[in-house]
Amino acid sequence: MADETKKPSGADESPSGTRRGSAAKGSAAEVAPDKENASGDASTRRPAAKASPTPQAPSRRSSAPTSDPEVKGSGDDAAPAATPRVADAAPAVGAGGDAPVGLLSAMWRYKGMCVVIVVVCVLASTAIGFLLTPEPSATATIALKTPSQDNVLAPGSTGDASLARYTAQRARFVTSDAVLGNVGAVLGVDDLNELRDQLEVEPSTDSNIVTITASGTTSDDAVRLATEVTRAYGEETEKQVNDLTDAALRSIDESAGQVRATITGSNAAVNEAAASTLGQLQQKAATIRTSSAVLGDGVEFVVNPDESSVSSQQLPIREAALGLILGLVIAGTVAYLRADSDAAKQRRA
Repeated sequence: MADETKKPSGADESPSGTRRGSAAKGSAAEVAPDKENASGDASTRRPAAKASPTPQAPSRRSSAPTSDPEVKGSGDDAAPAATPRVADAAPAVGAGGDAPVGLLSAMWRYKGMCVVIVVVCVLASTAIGFLLTPEPSATATIALKTPSQDNVLAPGSTGDASLARYTAQRARFVTSDAVLGNVGAVLGVDDLNELRDQLEVEPSTDSNIVTITASGTTSDDAVRLATEVTRAYGEETEKQVNDLTDAALRSIDESAGQVRATITGSNAAVNEAAASTLGQLQQKAATIRTSSAVLGDGVEFVVNPDESSVSSQQLPIREAALGLILGLVIAGTVAYLRADSDAAKQRRA
């Protein structure tokens, strides 16, 4: 009876045990996927944990991030890209490295040297400009009288060709010792060659104009020299005309004396010829006197200079500007070469 009573109870418990076993199996089945998911998550997280290792020293060979498509992922499975660090960037070139040398920076670095070079070039160019610039000069003009055919300065002068020769002759007389001696006595200059070097005389080829250009240390000196030359020319020309006239008249008088010596009282033909010759000589003497009186100092008119017409010496501004440009070029070149040489020494060091 006891056994029979236990069997139904065992029969009653088997369904529940079966249900319990199935429930246990179900819970175990549910736990198993969770473990698999957990293991899957753990396997997924392991590469992410390895992607950020302990920071190491950056490599100089290559600091650029890799571009391999296999390393990059998508979604939750991709490892996060490493952020580039400042240490991975290319190092900047410091002073004295391989950076190119700038012209302006080189000139500023050696500005003292550059200033000296520019100042020296400007001063040298200005001095050369002063030396090459002509001294103040004054120009005077002398219009010569047209000589007659019987003048004593250029006997027989007729026509334009003779006038050109006469003008050139009188231009040479301007720089003669007689004229310059007169000028030197007034100006207190004994060296006639010095005065001659300060004068430039140019005759006209188709007229009776003589142009005199006088130079001097100052404008006043140039004007005074030109004025004194025109004055001395007139005085010395008049003296020359008078001397030549006196010489011509003396020659006529000598000829007349010789003719008179041939006159005799017995030969009428000889006396008549002598009388004719004496008349011609007297007529020639009168013509010479008249021509000399008309010619006088040989000057028709004179145009003397004044200070307003003097070409004064100007400041050599153009030469100074050229010196400035040349100085800047030289200073820039020297500063650049010096800076480049210093940079090369630093690189080798």
